Amino acid sequence: MNERLIGTAALVAAVGTGIVGGVLFAFSTFVMRALDDLDPPEAIRTMQAINVRAVNPIFMGLFFGTGLLTVVVAGVSVMRSEQDPDWRLATAALLYIVTIAITAAYHVPHNDTLARVNSTDANSAQIWHTYSSGWTNWNHLRMLTAIASSALLVASSTRISVARSGEARANESAACSVGDHRRAGAPCASGSARSVCPLPSIAGPQTAVLNWGTDDSLC
Repeated sequence: MNERLIGTAALVAAVGTGIVGGVLFAFSTFVMRALDDLDPPEAIRTMQAINVRAVNPIFMGLFFGTGLLTVVVAGVSVMRSEQDPDWRLATAALLYIVTIAITAAYHVPHNDTLARVNSTDANSAQIWHTYSSGWTNWNHLRMLTAIASSALLVASSTRISVARSGEARANESAACSVGDHRRAGAPCASGSARSVCPLPSIAGPQTAVLNWGTDDSLC
């Protein structure tokens, strides 16, 4: 996987982690608060329905597929640049793994417990209060890890894009400098950018024989 593919994959992963973080942000900022405003039996029934609907191919594919993509991109990046790996990708993968771990270790078991609750139980108010407070607090944490992962992936993708642009400009400059200097001083056309090749300088009394390229795309 070359740098271009790594940058593209990192950007796709950033979108995925950003969407997941956005969903969790919604629950932290207004969904759970709205449920708390309902009568406990109604809140329990609504949350039970949400938990059932959340388990669908689209959301599950996004949630776990993004994690897999993030880990693969980070692993490939580390293997390609063992001396100077991109710590942003590795940290982003770790943060998103934490998001998945919190979900699996806390939210899934508590959702399963809530699914077995009868909303008409006499202690439904206490059950809902205990569930909602713990669920929301842990959701704040996984929301932050998902959003931070997305931000790091965006930063890494941007860095790769900027680096590739710099390499492209350096290659254009090198191509111009080694072009056909029989036309030295003429404009150098490379893509849409036009520059002027420098005139060659000859130092010393000896005459050098130079094999200049003759490609008309160079200067």
